[in-house]
Amino acid sequence: MPCLICALTKGIEENQGTRPPSWLSLWCLLRFRHPRRNPSGVLTMATTSQTELAMKTEPTSHSEAPVVKKATRSASWLEILGLKGNFSHLNLKDPFNVKKLGSSYTTEIRAGLTTFLAMAYILPVNSGMLSLAVPDMKEQLVCATALASFCGCWLMGILSNFPFMLAPGMGTNAYFTFSIVLGRGLPWQAGFAAVFIAGGMFTFLSVTGMRTLLIRLFPQLGGM
Repeated sequence: MPCLICALTKGIEENQGTRPPSWLSLWCLLRFRHPRRNPSGVLTMATTSQTELAMKTEPTSHSEAPVVKKATRSASWLEILGLKGNFSHLNLKDPFNVKKLGSSYTTEIRAGLTTFLAMAYILPVNSGMLSLAVPDMKEQLVCATALASFCGCWLMGILSNFPFMLAPGMGTNAYFTFSIVLGRGLPWQAGFAAVFIAGGMFTFLSVTGMRTLLIRLFPQLGGM
């Protein structure tokens, strides 16, 4: 391609006796370089953009060593399946990367108290709703709700370092109480067994990486 452009430029000079347009000469100088030989001895022509993307230079003398191009690392199966965790936030120098993220421990404590007060309503509401389907077990339901919320929030902070709160869903417990137990007459023991099986299925999808694969099957909308 550079030879063809140079030949056309030379033909214009010989036939018309005029110099080629300045923009064409400038484009040729910026776009193309002189041919050079690669390590295999083959004459090649490298463009400016290709040379910059290669990120390596040839030695100007025998004393200089060429810059070695870093090899790109392919993603492992654990990364593809979403099972490779990052626990760098669990350190003694900066626990949970609070200072690194521009926060302070005072701010985090206040945020934790605010989050607790915002979600504490789930204790009386969830236990009161489930007590309609599970009679004479109000205290046990309060304890189970508190333990489930504690385990969810604790695991979210330890494993992912995200400030998300987890608690029993209000839609699920309403469906369990009014549609399954009171509506269809299913015993609450069988309803809890179904909930346990559903939780085991979600756990299996997460630990095997199938959850990540299922999420990646959804097409990504433009601009999202």
